Amino acid sequence: MQLFLTVYLPRQVQDLVVGDAVICGRVRAVGLVYEKFSWVAGPKKRGSVSIVLINGTDLGAFSADEAELHLEPLGSTSLDYRYECVGHLHHCLTQGVFAVAFAEAASLYHAYQHLSAGTTREPAARRLLESAPC
Repeated sequence: MQLFLTVYLPRQVQDLVVGDAVICGRVRAVGLVYEKFSWVAGPKKRGSVSIVLINGTDLGAFSADEAELHLEPLGSTSLDYRYECVGHLHHCLTQGVFAVAFAEAASLYHAYQHLSAGTTREPAARRLLESAPC
């Protein structure tokens, strides 16, 4: 079985989608976006995201400003999830719905650490993308 990971570098929280892996700077841990929503409608609309760490800890919502300060995108995972309520999230976490995506997020983080050691993130991601098979 081969595992293909997509590493990309969104510049703003608006680029994050459900299933994206992130590093949460507040706790220096890897997590997944499990919900994306907006607090404000209209031209000033900015997306907010909710994060669950790969250890199952729900960090809750990050406003667009908080996400830009505290979240560092790693790439996408195979997570296909629609948030309904906290109880449903807890049930899905305990039933293993997030297990594969958590493993993918951990792999993205390890690739990120390996490729970016001693370099900036952008060249590391570029090297990974250039070395990927067509």
